[in-house]
Amino acid sequence: MRKGENLFIFNSIIKWSVVKKNRRSPPQKSLSKLWISLLLASLIFNLYQYSQILKNKTTVREDKSKTAYPKYLSLNRQVTCENTQIDKNTLPLCPAGPKPRILPRHYPLHSIYLGYTEGIERMGLFQIVLNIVSNLDPKIPLVVMVPRDQAQMAANELDAYLNDQNKDLVQLVYTPADYTIWAQDYFEQAVNGETGAHYFIDLPYEGRLGEHIPSALALACNSGLISQAGIDYKLDENVSGNYGGNIESITDDLLLVGNTLSPDQRAILERELSQEVLDINVNWLKVGHVDELISVIPVANKKGKCPFDILYSSPGLALELIKKESEKSELKPLRFRFDFGEKQSTFNLWECHTKGYSHPGCKAMISANTEYEKIVQSNISKIKQALVRKDKSCSSVNFVKVPVLFTASQSQQRYGLKSDKAMTIDPNPVNNVLIGNNIIIPQQGLRPLYQYTKSVLEKYQLNVTAVDGEYVHIFDGGLHCSMNMRRTCRPRAGIQ
Repeated sequence: MRKGENLFIFNSIIKWSVVKKNRRSPPQKSLSKLWISLLLASLIFNLYQYSQILKNKTTVREDKSKTAYPKYLSLNRQVTCENTQIDKNTLPLCPAGPKPRILPRHYPLHSIYLGYTEGIERMGLFQIVLNIVSNLDPKIPLVVMVPRDQAQMAANELDAYLNDQNKDLVQLVYTPADYTIWAQDYFEQAVNGETGAHYFIDLPYEGRLGEHIPSALALACNSGLISQAGIDYKLDENVSGNYGGNIESITDDLLLVGNTLSPDQRAILERELSQEVLDINVNWLKVGHVDELISVIPVANKKGKCPFDILYSSPGLALELIKKESEKSELKPLRFRFDFGEKQSTFNLWECHTKGYSHPGCKAMISANTEYEKIVQSNISKIKQALVRKDKSCSSVNFVKVPVLFTASQSQQRYGLKSDKAMTIDPNPVNNVLIGNNIIIPQQGLRPLYQYTKSVLEKYQLNVTAVDGEYVHIFDGGLHCSMNMRRTCRPRAGIQ
């Protein structure tokens, strides 16, 4: 019995006796005897509990000293952000040029930066990632960014998942921040192809809880730091457009950004990096990041400038699958809310394509996603042209649809506008985490869409793991937003 639990039981008995008195009105003498008996019983029980605590006090202290918990993670442990297990001779040659580049997804992993939040073990993502990197060859270190006031908490919580085999894979870096969960958005990472020097690209997060994370990491990891643009946030309507989820490297010399990126931050990328900056339309999205729409999947047997395919969010395909599914009999109703306040109503998604169902929620969903598909296809056409312009061999890149259903924040006459502030109904599988041949996607409520996505990914010989993505989805993010990948290559310095 836990400390204080006996008091709770005692109080419950007293409350019960008072209720009984009001109902049955027993004689006063009998009630006094009952009170005295209960008090004596409680006193005796408390004395017994206290004697047991005194008896075991020395033993408890001895057990704690023997455990020395946490066993592997120490608050005073020296941080190293390097991966000593990588044989540099096996790495692909770095791209040439005097300026750094953000390496695209088909380059090997060096290390993973993960944001910590209290209760991270309940999400399951840390355990899954730790298990994956522990079984890779070479193993990939996890650098966990910890808020300044959660140092001991993080050490205690994460230590429980370490053992003698994986103990050296987890590094804790304590940051001057109150929040570190959006690891993808605070910074980007770049490599100088000639020297192999590593850089953190500081991104504007002014006024937000993670603003000083990049500079802290640069100091801890002995890396270079590319400064952010000075932006007046009172005048900038697209603050989140400057975050890392809106800057994705496609090839050695092509960066994909959303049209919500500020001109000043774009100018820094163009000045400091050896990569062309190509923008696509994302301003109809609430957050407005390219990682909501595009995901690169490396293909082992492809060579040349573009050894990958591209997954993209397709609202049109989502509508097709929903229509096909709705034709089945005996489907359980799948209800969605529509509108606000007194106007709010619900509709059954499966009835949107049957029986001439004309609920305004159905009309809004179909109209919005039809328009979003047109925007997505225009973006895809723009990316295709840019890739082929860079290298004709890139015409072999396949653009593969993944069904993703969006919803606008309000009903409108027209959709595809900035006022839509659209979000995915389910956690977005395009916003995924790729580690070797393992891909982590969020669990989805719309099962036909999830099954289709899973089958697409398995064709790439990928091990697909689905985890709970709601913890980031409810804050307008995705799994990709919670991690930041450092990739590596073989420097050209000294090569004849």
